[in-house]
Amino acid sequence: MTLAQDNGPERGGDDLLAAEYVLGVLAADERQIASRRIDTETAFARLVDAWEVHFAPMAAAYAAVEPPASVKAAIDRRLFASSAATSAPSAGLLGSLAFWRGLAAAALAALAVFVALPFVNPSLPPPETRLVASLAADNSNVKY
Repeated sequence: MTLAQDNGPERGGDDLLAAEYVLGVLAADERQIASRRIDTETAFARLVDAWEVHFAPMAAAYAAVEPPASVKAAIDRRLFASSAATSAPSAGLLGSLAFWRGLAAAALAALAVFVALPFVNPSLPPPETRLVASLAADNSNVKY
């Protein structure tokens, strides 16, 4: 990290705001505030002019390019179309949020049944097999 004295004085406040305004990186509400300040405050307007002069060599390095008319039409359609017209076409069953929510609910219900079934309906142990022994002589009617 370099020190501030290596790169000159550290800029901030109005100077930074003016630079961001010239670069076009301000949010819309901040840009409107800065635009009003340019109209009302001469010191701030001078800062903006100084930054425009500072960045002018960079802008001069590139030729101006006019975008095709279809680009502006597409931007206007996207920004100013009615909400019904801007809804994206359905991407099919796999792109449907309702499908995935329903599938998740069904999977959760199946898991709940799978976990709860042994507690609700416990399986009966298999009947015990009884072993019976008998004692009998081959030639006798007496059996034990």
